[in-house]
Amino acid sequence: MDRLLSVGLLAAIALPLMAGLSHAQRSSDDPGAAAAPIVAGYLERMTLTKHRLTFEAKLDSGADTSSLNAEGIEQTRKSGRAMARFTLVDDTGRRAVVEAPVVRTARIRRAGTGPVERPVVVLDVCIAGVSGKAEFTLTDRSGMSAQVLIGRRFMARRILIDPSRRHLGSGRCGRPN
Repeated sequence: MDRLLSVGLLAAIALPLMAGLSHAQRSSDDPGAAAAPIVAGYLERMTLTKHRLTFEAKLDSGADTSSLNAEGIEQTRKSGRAMARFTLVDDTGRRAVVEAPVVRTARIRRAGTGPVERPVVVLDVCIAGVSGKAEFTLTDRSGMSAQVLIGRRFMARRILIDPSRRHLGSGRCGRPN
């Protein structure tokens, strides 16, 4: 009973605070100060800013790294640097061929099968009014409900998820966070 009371009290305090954070200013008089995290739904619109492609992204606190549906993934070397070249198709059908440095290789463990290795690239994104650089594993997500999965690394100290809601973010990005 005491545990139930504690959980209820915590929810009564935390939920109004989280609701207030959803309207937090994304800028500050102190340029070094971190902006308060915003509250976003479990689904939000995401734009790859340099490529002007827009996707519906699923925010997933269970995933460490973000993941992006990519077609025709080719890994090469350019001037001694590992590169990935791949095609993206956004929700409107717009296509872009992207070439980006591979910053690392992620080893993904899946239930029932052995681990797989996926290239990881960094791309500029705007999601729910928050802009910044996100690490993405490249893979075929065509069978998944969302082409883009946003993981904890990008959301940390930037975004809190309301799992009962969708599309809470403004979608407009200002300065990078």
